[in-house]
Amino acid sequence: MAVSSDDFEDGSIDGVWTFDDPTGNNSVSESGGELTITVASGAQYELGPGNQDAPRLIQSLPSSSVDFDVHVHITSTPTEDNQWAGICLLGTEDDTGDFHIVNVAYNNRFGGLDNWWVERVDDTSRDWGLDIQNLDPPPEWIRVTRTTDGGTGEETWTFYSKDASDEWVQRFTQTETQDVTWESLGIWAGSTDDQLGYTATFDVFIDADDPLGEGGEENPPEYSAQCDWIRVNSQGVTTIFKPPF
Repeated sequence: MAVSSDDFEDGSIDGVWTFDDPTGNNSVSESGGELTITVASGAQYELGPGNQDAPRLIQSLPSSSVDFDVHVHITSTPTEDNQWAGICLLGTEDDTGDFHIVNVAYNNRFGGLDNWWVERVDDTSRDWGLDIQNLDPPPEWIRVTRTTDGGTGEETWTFYSKDASDEWVQRFTQTETQDVTWESLGIWAGSTDDQLGYTATFDVFIDADDPLGEGGEENPPEYSAQCDWIRVNSQGVTTIFKPPF
C-alpha cells in the first residue's frame, strides 16, 4: 500500500496527512464527509514553474520506487477561469536537488469549461502539458497510476477521468527515466491568473490497495479520447477541444 485511503467521515483530518501551505494564507478542514481546501483570493496559488504556493494535503510515500493507483472525487465545481483541484506528487531530482511536481486537475482554463489537465513541472519549465476541454461529464473523478521497471529504470504514468457510464477512460500516459525521488502524494487546490480564490471539496481519496470497502475498481479500458481540434501553444501545452466550443 503506497498511501492510506480516506473517506473524510471522521470530522477531523487523519494523522496520516500533512497540510503543506507555503504561504500560510490558506486553510483545510473536514466536516460532513467532505475535505475542504480553501484557497485565499488576492494572490496566485499554483503548482507551476516559479510558483508552487498552492496548498496541498499530502502523505509521505514509503519509497520513491513504490507503484500506486490512486483516485479522488472532487465535489466542487470551478466556476471561474484558473480555479483548480486535483492530485499532486512532489519529489526531488536526484542529480540537481531541484523539486519536481506532477499534477492532474479539474479546472477551467483557456476559456474552456470542465477541463482535465495534467503536467509535470520543475522550477523553470513544464512538460507533458495536456488540456482536454469541455468534458461531459465534468472530470470530477481523477485517477493516477504509476508503475516502475527496476530493470530499465523507467517509470510509467497513466492518468484517467470517468465517462458518462462511470467507467475510467485513459486520457494520457507517459514513460520516463526515473531520475526523481518522489516523496509525497496527495490532493491540492489552486487559483492562478485571476486571483479569485477557490473553495475546493473532496469526498473520497482512494489507494487501490486500501479500497474503503468500495468493492474494488474495474480495470481501466484501453486509451479512448475523442476530439475535434488540437492546439499546441508556444509553451508546448497541448489543448484538446471537445464540443461545444
